[in-house]
Amino acid sequence: MRFSGKKSGFAALGVYFIDPLTDSYSLQEIAVKATPLVMIAIGLSLCYLANVWNIGAEDNSWSAPSPEVGSPSKTQGTDAGPWVMPAMLLLGAAGGALYA
Repeated sequence: MRFSGKKSGFAALGVYFIDPLTDSYSLQEIAVKATPLVMIAIGLSLCYLANVWNIGAEDNSWSAPSPEVGSPSKTQGTDAGPWVMPAMLLLGAAGGALYA
């Protein structure tokens, strides 16, 4: 199947690089995708500063959040109070310790 219309290569670059930065929904999606990568980069930079090598950054990013995901979903719509965030942090630490 042959494409009949001519398109500029610059138009294609605009679709991939400019359009996502001009739409609010695309900016939200970029933030959702970039947040775990930024967290991994911060963790790796701390390990580097401590002269400790950590080559399992992606595995670690999936092990700690798995237990803490349940706490906010179980308390949604209730008057849970301010204990939910510390509970999430403790569950994340426990998940990371169990994985280690």
